[in-house]
Amino acid sequence: MGGTRFIVLQLRDIIKTALIALCVIVLIIAVVILLPKTSGGAASAARYAPGTYSSQLSLKNEPVGVEVKVTKDGIESISLKGASDKSQAFYPLLQPALDNLTKEIVAAQNLNVSLSAKNPVTDQVLLDGIKAALAQAQVKKF
Repeated sequence: MGGTRFIVLQLRDIIKTALIALCVIVLIIAVVILLPKTSGGAASAARYAPGTYSSQLSLKNEPVGVEVKVTKDGIESISLKGASDKSQAFYPLLQPALDNLTKEIVAAQNLNVSLSAKNPVTDQVLLDGIKAALAQAQVKKF
């Protein structure tokens, strides 16, 4: 039984196998290229320069400051500065809205938060002020 054996392969089987192998290779290359690169370096984590940054909101000619404190780890706190008794009387939802936004932003460490259904305009005004303050804090990449 030590004779020579012949294997007969049909051309369509060879072509099918080659196409499947080619598709698998292309899929692996696409996954490697398209997945975001995650490096454990400190440069990738540093989105903001540590410090305290502020921006001004104008509420009916009443200036109110939004102050954002940023550490090397991320957004730490957000507060109102310079809010007079007059502005607090005319805008009683300002501080509660900021408190809710602060909780969400600090937890998420980004500005992709949902606006309140009760006072979306106040939330949007505050969010615009926070965005302006964080724009100053962003690390410039060269």
